[in-house]
Amino acid sequence: MSRDIVGIVGPRLVATVVAFALAAWALNGLHSHSATGTVRSLAGAIEEGREPRTETLDHLDERSADSILAKCGTADLRALSVVRLKELDLSFARADPTRAERAGRDADAAIRKGLSCAPLDGNLWLQLAMLQTARSGPSSTTFDFVRLSHWIAPSEGKIVRARVNFTSQLFAAGLKEVQPELRSDIRTLVSFDTPSSIADMFFAAPESVRPIYREWIDLLPAKKKSRVVNALERDGGNLNAR
Repeated sequence: MSRDIVGIVGPRLVATVVAFALAAWALNGLHSHSATGTVRSLAGAIEEGREPRTETLDHLDERSADSILAKCGTADLRALSVVRLKELDLSFARADPTRAERAGRDADAAIRKGLSCAPLDGNLWLQLAMLQTARSGPSSTTFDFVRLSHWIAPSEGKIVRARVNFTSQLFAAGLKEVQPELRSDIRTLVSFDTPSSIADMFFAAPESVRPIYREWIDLLPAKKKSRVVNALERDGGNLNAR
């Protein structure tokens, strides 16, 4: 990959990748009174959109984190990953490279531990791709992680949407390696998602990605295509808007 591409992708993605990573988690039962309850409760608050105070993250009990990393508890590992990713998000927002480096390492450790316990978790592979891109820009391993995520979880709605958001940004930056997965995921969304959700994704997509949506929408059965077009028009646009 050329340095020019890295220069374009890095600043553009750092602002959005961690947000995508946080949004992609499907966290259930995070509010617990176990020894790791603090981490779970904090992750639950983050998932609900409540902004944690910096001092709360600063004083996270590292013994709880170490305890989570020592086991294969999927819910606890996901909770810890959410907290670490949020630390990374705040570090970028506050232009704190020292903290960002530490948070990135911690998030990487939590996600990789999760993968060692659940190697067929398509969400985890997507998180790893996003994290790597946020930390150091995309590379060939980024694309490998995206392919693994797509292979393992080709039709899980929340993961597919997060993957489309992520790969759309890469594709718009000129990284065509993600095109097969992006085209397949958009086809899945267009085929099975609701018209309103399709319209939301279409309008959120970079301009260079919209032709892929148009191609698959044009191939829909007439009834569903009509509903999608109506949803686009209700949102103030149309299928062929440039």
